[in-house]
Amino acid sequence: MNERGFFTIFGLCLLLVAAIFIKGVHEFEANYARTITNFQIEHHLKNIAESYLIETYEIYKGTKTKENLGDINFGEFKLKNVTVEIRYAPKQNITIKNGLYTNEPNLPKNAEGTVIVVVASCNSPFIAGKMYRRAFAYILENDESKTIHFVNSL
Repeated sequence: MNERGFFTIFGLCLLLVAAIFIKGVHEFEANYARTITNFQIEHHLKNIAESYLIETYEIYKGTKTKENLGDINFGEFKLKNVTVEIRYAPKQNITIKNGLYTNEPNLPKNAEGTVIVVVASCNSPFIAGKMYRRAFAYILENDESKTIHFVNSL
């Protein structure tokens, strides 16, 4: 029996397995980097949505608007075709409850107000399609200060 042929094939198989492991680690790291980049872009879109809500409430009070902000440089990426859309719900009853970890006694339980939804979107740098992030807020009708109350959301 020819042992050299057996060990040659066995060595080639081990080399192939090592190459597959190295390629797997490389792909895992690239996937991890894309995930981190997506998180950073989504966080930036969330900041755009929240800041746009605060800055434009007085200008567009009570209407629906959609604006194209164009391309925005963000780190090494350029966010392409960034748009922000603001929608106002008609005046309605809002039920306010304490969360699991809060107990505020002075919260109004039922109030009339306006709900605002802001959606910021851009083209995804990795896949075909868009990435979205939103911000929710409400303004109570009987509040003289017209304070914008943000609703925590992901």
